Amino acid sequence: MLKKSSGYIILYSVLILGSVAVATVVSLSYFLITESRNTSLYTQSLQARFLADSCAEIGLLTVRNNLNFSGSNTLVLAPGTCTYVVINSDANLREVQATGTVGETVRKVKIIVSQINPQIQPASWQEVTDF
Repeated sequence: MLKKSSGYIILYSVLILGSVAVATVVSLSYFLITESRNTSLYTQSLQARFLADSCAEIGLLTVRNNLNFSGSNTLVLAPGTCTYVVINSDANLREVQATGTVGETVRKVKIIVSQINPQIQPASWQEVTDF
């Protein structure tokens, strides 16, 4: 009779250890998938910010080349798209609004230019949530 009881104890022990191992593998897999997704979103966010800054600089260059420029332009680049809008408020005052988009991630930059001649002088350059 003793041999039958020890067989069941070993069987239950194997089942419990197997369940713990499966639970550990599932939780680690979930953690790795979540971290991978977060890393991807972080990368997209950085790329979108770089695109917004790049478009803002292109907008400033456009103002430098054409002092009367007022308008917008959209550029399609490798990771996503960016758009800039130049608002001509005054003889020396300009506002450049730039948006970078990668996937579903959008970042926005707003530049206030206080002087354009002889050099472009940004009064502020900041990331904003909306214009």
